[in-house]
Amino acid sequence: MNDESITAESLIRELREMSGERCPHCDGVVSAVDALKSRALGARRRPRCLEGLAQYIGSEVEDLQRQLADYFSQRECYQGALNWAEQQDAE
Repeated sequence: MNDESITAESLIRELREMSGERCPHCDGVVSAVDALKSRALGARRRPRCLEGLAQYIGSEVEDLQRQLADYFSQRECYQGALNWAEQQDAE
């Protein structure tokens, strides 16, 4: 799926499947927001917490968080999915 064919709705469908998975880094339940971050980094088959993602790609957590925030802010589909994920995690 290329960037043009990704929609907020298609991302939300993926997040529904990914949320609740166990993180291979910490064995905690992966939040919807972290599932979206995992998806953005190509780790949708094994979603991870933010710390696990940073370790997985060899980055500092703060740097990765900043990069993902920038990436999401530039893509309407990810922004819409992020809004949905934040609401899900708040419930």
